[in-house]
Formats: sequence, C-alpha cells, structure tokens
Amino acid sequence: VPGRWGAKVRADAGRVFVRGEDSSIWHPSIGAGVWWLPVGSEKRLNLYVARSRDYTRYYLTLGAKF
Repeated sequence: VPGRWGAKVRADAGRVFVRGEDSSIWHPSIGAGVWWLPVGSEKRLNLYVARSRDYTRYYLTLGAKF
C-alpha cells in the first residue's frame, strides 16, 4: 500500500485525586501501534492497542499528521 508507515509506542500512568479519597494507587498502561499516511493526504490513520491491569483498549483514529 503506497504511503508512509510508522510505529508508535506509548506509556502512561495516572492517579485519581478526589476530595475525601486517600488512595495512593497509580494506574500504569502501555501500548503500541502503527500509523499510515497515504500518498498526497493530509490525514493519518492510526491503529494501536493499550493495556493496563484493568482493561485492554483498541484505538482507530483519523487525524492530522503531526
């Protein structure tokens, strides 16, 4: 398929801060995916998966090429 291809990796961690909550649990996640920029297009197609202890999420997006 003509166009530019690439790979991406992500890592993230977050904690919920709520008034009256004293939990100090952090929620890390990791993920990886690919992107494709068709020839002559300004939009990039992204496909990746992210995994944490609680869930696995799949993402398919179409957006700017930055």
